[in-house]
Amino acid sequence: MTVDPAARRPAAAIETTLRHLLAEHRILAARKLADAVPRDQALDESLRRLLTVLAPPVVRRRLPARARGSDNIEWLRRNARSHAGRWVALVDGELLAADESLAALRRRLAELAPHAPHVKPFVHRL
Repeated sequence: MTVDPAARRPAAAIETTLRHLLAEHRILAARKLADAVPRDQALDESLRRLLTVLAPPVVRRRLPARARGSDNIEWLRRNARSHAGRWVALVDGELLAADESLAALRRRLAELAPHAPHVKPFVHRL
């Protein structure tokens, strides 16, 4: 069975062809046909789902768990008592600044911002 991805076909015919290709384990041919289907033609929900499944994979970068805040949580566990009642700003488990008031802490962070514009501190009141 040859697939002509450029040919405009009714949605039902496209879905039938795609399912046939998948049943024959011809995944690459099914993906090629799915890529050629104009998006305005994918009005049927079952065809839309099939096109979504056959779409090229998308790689999303995730930071390791340690970089997403567990270092900050560990710092809080170890140092909460010595900073009780204060606002703290942490980055990767390191104390960046601390103050009695949130406004003062924000002012201090604003002073530090030009030196580290990409840094987004974790702010918490203990």
